[in-house]
Amino acid sequence: MSSGNDVVQFTLMLTAGPETDPRDLAERAIQLREELQRGPTEYIDVVHGVVPPPSGTKVVDPITFGAFMLGVSVAALPKVIELIQHWLLRQQEQTLRARIGEVELEIPRDASKVEIARLIDAIRTLKRQDDS
Repeated sequence: MSSGNDVVQFTLMLTAGPETDPRDLAERAIQLREELQRGPTEYIDVVHGVVPPPSGTKVVDPITFGAFMLGVSVAALPKVIELIQHWLLRQQEQTLRARIGEVELEIPRDASKVEIARLIDAIRTLKRQDDS
């Protein structure tokens, strides 16, 4: 396990279009959580309580909504983003957003390596700002 200073903590929020069955979304959230638990994460917890969804999305309870608090070492960040992207490619209309502090970023389904590198740089920058 990494030292606390090397861990990026963020909330992942799984959302889908208004036609998505809430039970299907809940199953997908469980699948994602299980995949993340097998990956190089420091910790993953289900977020309990109210996590406001992005506008225009179906609102269901937080576990069905798929909100997770995730801790990832800075070194493992590229691998975790890759794992998330591969998971997204196997889905239909789900979107995954990461909230770090007050900043929310979408993890793109079909991003290029350059776009993923930019996303990782943005997360690292947010981590440095959070540490200072």
